[in-house]
Amino acid sequence: MTADDIVERGIDLVLSWGYRHIVAPDVLAACGGRAFNVHISMLPWNRGAAPNLWSWLEHTPKGVSVHVMSEGLDRGDLVAQRVVDLDGEMTLRSSYDTLQDAAAVVLG
Repeated sequence: MTADDIVERGIDLVLSWGYRHIVAPDVLAACGGRAFNVHISMLPWNRGAAPNLWSWLEHTPKGVSVHVMSEGLDRGDLVAQRVVDLDGEMTLRSSYDTLQDAAAVVLG
């Protein structure tokens, strides 16, 4: 999707969830602060790729965050967060699934 697409189609809201690419600054500008990202970590910890893995490796808080997308990677203003208690016996797959479920709850 391009900045022109956003404007021409009159898109009101952009939601990124699991999109593994950096969105171009002109596209973010065309969104006018209405582009949000769902991230499966407790930002500011574990920005970028594989946040679930890094939360285990670095022993950081586990949870989900929703933030306004900005040019800085996972650095936009927070809209919502939820701490998720993950059992130390969980696998990366099961903890990932639990975080995805929690993100869906946060989004309502």
